[in-house]
Amino acid sequence: MTEFLNQSLKEFEQHTDNREKFINASRRIIHLVRTAGDPSDDLALLLLTPMIEIAWADGRVGRAEQNAILEAADAFGLIENQANGLTVMDRLTTRPTAAELSSWWRDLGNSLNFMPMGQMLAVISLLLEQSRYIAGLGQKEVYGLWRGYKAGEDERVGLSVVEERLGRLNESRQKRADKPSTASGSHPDECLAVLPLIKVAWADGRITKRERQLIFDSLFDLGVEPTNENLQLLLKWLELRPEDDFFEASMTKLRAGLEKLDHDTRSDKKYSLLSQCTLVAEASGGDTADASGGTKICREEVETVKHIARLLSGAIERNRG
Repeated sequence: MTEFLNQSLKEFEQHTDNREKFINASRRIIHLVRTAGDPSDDLALLLLTPMIEIAWADGRVGRAEQNAILEAADAFGLIENQANGLTVMDRLTTRPTAAELSSWWRDLGNSLNFMPMGQMLAVISLLLEQSRYIAGLGQKEVYGLWRGYKAGEDERVGLSVVEERLGRLNESRQKRADKPSTASGSHPDECLAVLPLIKVAWADGRITKRERQLIFDSLFDLGVEPTNENLQLLLKWLELRPEDDFFEASMTKLRAGLEKLDHDTRSDKKYSLLSQCTLVAEASGGDTADASGGTKICREEVETVKHIARLLSGAIERNRG
């Protein structure tokens, strides 16, 4: 019985954590859209398209999927207007045709094009995160004594379609942008906090989609404003691996900034940064049969996280002395 209870609690806690991340993703999406300009109700409705397509993957929208999408719609400011709320409910109760979905996706891509490239790509990354959450609500599943959810075969197939559609929006926008010429150069100091995560992601020689998503999500936690300048720089580092000399010099600068803080603030920022680095390292592997993925850290990433910890700890220890 104890084992069943522990499994129930573990799955419930995971579900609660995933739901919180989903709600935060919704708030971040609308924040990014608003910072780029005043979003229209039409665009807010189009932002629901990936989730709606996933929810209809098995031919019906379950209560858990419906409630989650309504929460996102509320965060987007749609529910407060009766007409928009009815439109959302109509899309959740009447299965859209293939032609309607294609039209919504086309309009979504065209509508997001008004945003600076970096912010648009951040929105795409968050839309993918939302889609994965909705996919995980597709089928009921019993975990111990708790009735939860998981992604079924229909949801996994639907998720792959949505990932491809979002990928095409991403590629289409990047093709219109000028390709960065170098991986170093001038940069805002506030972006230095993200560089250790970039270093960890590049440790095994490539950056996965899940790592990219986590790095974009970390901007808020690390206090980096999602301005176009910052996001363009982040995209540069994601495309071209920063050189070791550039990384070491940037870490020296980051260290200097930490040493100016009081002990408690410095420790909080250090451990928050190392926690984010570990999350990125864990994102590189996992169980591909499960939409939520698993946990696996390669040797190169472990060594990189340890190296970053030594650099940060060395600075703090010297400051104490």
